[in-house]
Amino acid sequence: MSIRISKTEARRFMLSHLLLAGGKLSGAEGVMRVFDRLKCIQFDPLAVAGRNHDIALQARIKDYTPSICETLLYTERRLLDAWDKKMCVIRTADLPLFRPLHRQLRERLGGPGGPVYAILDEVRARVAEHGPTTAKMLNISGEAEWGFGTGNWGSPNPGRVALEAMLAWGELVVANKNKGVKAYDFTVKLLPDEIVSRPDPHATDGAYIEWRVLRRVTSAGLIKKGRSNVWMFSTEFTPRERSAAVYRLLRGGRLLEVGVEGLKQTYYACAEDWERYAAEGCEPDGGLRFIAPLDNLMWDKQLIRELFDFDYHWEVYEPSHKRKFGYYVTPILAGDGFIGRAEPVFKKGDEAMRVKGLWWESDAAARKYGRRAIRLALEDYARFLGARGYVMEA
Repeated sequence: MSIRISKTEARRFMLSHLLLAGGKLSGAEGVMRVFDRLKCIQFDPLAVAGRNHDIALQARIKDYTPSICETLLYTERRLLDAWDKKMCVIRTADLPLFRPLHRQLRERLGGPGGPVYAILDEVRARVAEHGPTTAKMLNISGEAEWGFGTGNWGSPNPGRVALEAMLAWGELVVANKNKGVKAYDFTVKLLPDEIVSRPDPHATDGAYIEWRVLRRVTSAGLIKKGRSNVWMFSTEFTPRERSAAVYRLLRGGRLLEVGVEGLKQTYYACAEDWERYAAEGCEPDGGLRFIAPLDNLMWDKQLIRELFDFDYHWEVYEPSHKRKFGYYVTPILAGDGFIGRAEPVFKKGDEAMRVKGLWWESDAAARKYGRRAIRLALEDYARFLGARGYVMEA
């Protein structure tokens, strides 16, 4: 099945589906509703102006503070640090759905010849003895390769690589974090038995791949046909297997081909997501939202250029002399489009949030949002960070 819509409709569908239109949700139950819809939010360790998952949640949750998510992760354990699209926060209830991925990673990383195979018994014994265990507590010397091409976030310490690998295949979970340092413990110890003992729910490999495709499409809202980095960390199946699953899902009516007026590119959307949007509609609100650099909305920068006419490049890995805007710049969303970008900074010991840069997309946007609206939005963002207001350095 296929549909054809305008660029405005495509934008509004994405924003409505990704809970970036209409009123914000509230509290812990609001956070869980976000994960019910988005399935995952990407984690990133940088905390220049809040961490990525917290910035993503403050854009959707009224009066959000990081402690809400921390409680859901490490006290109530309704959420979980886990591999989905790279390292993400996901619903704990979803962990058994990744059994095929866990089997592949266990064989690849922990099987004979794998990067952590030789030290697995030692690591398991240490965690069993100590309970929540950090890489520093293991104190295993030497080096190890991370092993599956997703970055290392630090030195190749073999203990850390082993703990991360065991987290990736579901044997360990993050028990807690102290100033960003993870302590790991056994999944069977910390999660409910109905999660741990639940068998693989996918009847066939094909059924699993179809589920993974639908999950990734619904996490993004729209995915362009063909190659896209939105498919990152789908290592347990090949592009050809993914294409076959897409074909089956299209024939079965669970996936839609979406054409957009004025664009040659074809996109995919989940039929269920489109049907909900068509029934509920979307009325963009007038509030300003700071969008996380790795927000689900921003996964495909080319799609953002095509649908929103907004050119965004995360310059955090660029040398300073090559940056057009700044190190950690957040897009600003208003209504059904982007109206600017800002560079907020809040470091340990600071009292106020510093705004190192503020750039409007147009003079019209500056006139409309340049005073009261941006002031209120920046004050709200500063409260989210625990800052006492903000100062403009731009």
